[in-house]
Amino acid sequence: MDFFTHEQIANFIYIMLAFLFSVSVHEFCHALVATLRGDDLPRLDGRVTLNPLAHFDFFGFLLIFLIGIGMAKPVRINPYAFKYPKLDNVLVSLAGPFANILMAFFTILCFKYNLISFISYEPLRITLQELATIFIDINIMLAVFNLIPIPGFDGFSVIETLAPASWEQPLFFIKQYSLVWVILLFWLPGVLPFFYHVIGLVKMLLLSVVF
Repeated sequence: MDFFTHEQIANFIYIMLAFLFSVSVHEFCHALVATLRGDDLPRLDGRVTLNPLAHFDFFGFLLIFLIGIGMAKPVRINPYAFKYPKLDNVLVSLAGPFANILMAFFTILCFKYNLISFISYEPLRITLQELATIFIDINIMLAVFNLIPIPGFDGFSVIETLAPASWEQPLFFIKQYSLVWVILLFWLPGVLPFFYHVIGLVKMLLLSVVF
């Protein structure tokens, strides 16, 4: 007796491939921008690479099955190495989500200009079209979720960097319970549907720009 259809297995493989590549590029861009802005720590940690193994995080991988979206191992940075700490830290934080939006955008362009249609072997063409569709969704999802302003996400790093000194203690308190905020974010009724709605709006915006 088969528990999963061939289509479900194929879809799972496509999601894993798209996720691993997308988070690798996301973290690579964090590491690359930090390095370009004067911080050697990501390079010393071996994070300036597209190798998925360098960015793999087991707990973040398990989150795919628990909440439908996973995480990679965060890139360590030393903000004291930056020439312009606030500006550079914001640039590093936004580099990952920006890379995801760019990947989604250029993949949509591939559909507009039918760059996959030249493949004559139909099964391969259909596979690439399905993979590209999932790739777009995964990248938009990673961009949106990483901009959420809670600890562990890029959005929080931006707020923490730009916040006035009077926010230091409240933000420090919030950071102590980062796992709690993540659990509340994904398990409180109505929260996930809201963010999936935002993801849909971002996708519609990108499609309207391209088409």
